[in-house]
Amino acid sequence: MLLPAIVEIPLYEKATAPVRSTHDSAGTTVCSFRYQVRPFLAGPENHVICSAIHEFFKESSHLFPLLFYAPFGYGKSHLAEGIFHTWQAFHPQGQAKICSARDFSKHWLTFQKTQTITEFYHIYRKLDLLVLEDIHELVTMDATQEVLIYTLDRFYQRNARVVLTSAQPLSVLPLVPKLASRLRGGVSLRIEAPGIETRRAILDLQEHARGMQFSAEALDRLAERSYQAGISVYEMLTNRRQLEWQRRTSEREEVTAWEVERFFEKKTENAPLTIAVIAKTTAKYYGVRLSDLRSKSRRATLVAIRDVVYYLTRKMTQKTFAEIGEYFGGRDHTTILHGYQQVEQRLKTDPDTRRAVEFLYNDLHPMKDAGTRF
Repeated sequence: MLLPAIVEIPLYEKATAPVRSTHDSAGTTVCSFRYQVRPFLAGPENHVICSAIHEFFKESSHLFPLLFYAPFGYGKSHLAEGIFHTWQAFHPQGQAKICSARDFSKHWLTFQKTQTITEFYHIYRKLDLLVLEDIHELVTMDATQEVLIYTLDRFYQRNARVVLTSAQPLSVLPLVPKLASRLRGGVSLRIEAPGIETRRAILDLQEHARGMQFSAEALDRLAERSYQAGISVYEMLTNRRQLEWQRRTSEREEVTAWEVERFFEKKTENAPLTIAVIAKTTAKYYGVRLSDLRSKSRRATLVAIRDVVYYLTRKMTQKTFAEIGEYFGGRDHTTILHGYQQVEQRLKTDPDTRRAVEFLYNDLHPMKDAGTRF
């Protein structure tokens, strides 16, 4: 059966206040919540996600674990939270937990300090579903990775479910070998950047249409400009809110296509391209701290990301290798040249590097050479 161009995945969102509270036989307060549909729109570039989620909710699902990866703003949390709440809505008696990888680590350290490690494992052993976000943050936490290995093994033995998210693909995460092996045994899916039609459908969702009205032509232009600039859905929606605020002092009732065009032109005029801007944008894309990127750390992940900054800075500015090295704590110009050459080579063989460089180039220079390919 052929899928429509844009598929609406009906994921749930839990209301903040419970509908009612009752008490079970043990006297524990049990809250019932109302759920509302907050769909994830998947265009042709993300149809595989529809199939994966459909399979995940089957009782006989063998997707273990299921991992989504993409840069910030592409909908990883939307998917993860939607899966979590949808599962809860259909399994009200089940045990489920959602948290970030960093919070998982903090949870483990707290129990370790209070010498109640057994209790920590008991809490997670009871779960039927664990949703763990931003696992790329575990690359410097070897002890937590070992804990996660043990936890995943227990989940696998019980046929429980695990959903993970990451800003980076498994291929570039320097995880401990045992954890990397277990994650590669599951299903890893990249959330691709939505096309113009999908972006337009997202802008039409009721949850995004509660502010000032936009003309149909303005929404068309916003979707098109956002796609050309290679910006994320999150940034596109942020631009929409900024346009709304700019228009509140006007007597006209809706935002026009001309105002959208002018908005993007001004963003380009007012944004000088510097090493700092390139480094900050690249750090955000890969989900790392700018301070870590500029540090002396030689972690493989950070080295690879720095190389991308070196490459983009040389391609997009007049900065010398020496000037780039100075921004990165006085690194020698030969180090910068080597990193630049490394990216040149990876662009020929590694699709993830090519995708990242193309995205960042268009994000940093949206009005010139939009859609440039390397």
